Amino acid sequence: MLSAAVKPNIEMAKKLYFQEWDMWLSGGLVDWVLVMNYGQKYQTFVDNITAIKNQMSKNEINKIVMGVALYNQTPENALKKIQYSYDAGFKGIALFSYNVITEHLNQMKPILSINAMKE
Repeated sequence: MLSAAVKPNIEMAKKLYFQEWDMWLSGGLVDWVLVMNYGQKYQTFVDNITAIKNQMSKNEINKIVMGVALYNQTPENALKKIQYSYDAGFKGIALFSYNVITEHLNQMKPILSINAMKE
């Protein structure tokens, strides 16, 4: 299996980082991608997901893991983004970063609970 961690905005990923990850997925060059949708603003997070859903097939969306940051927002905002990701049809999420969870375990319990319920 081959995966890649990629920038969340498909167009900016191509122009600024030479990541044509939508083509990598559709062409079978990678098995799945982790979209690093780590921006602090909720609307930017939603906009990135909307663009992905508008440009990718259902089969390709099933090969996307949505990344959610924990280091730059409250647990409540992260939880809202996690729930939005699942509601948008993404099968999995990745939390960044592990040290935020271990250093703030009590605050992260609601996030870890929703994650366990999805498995």
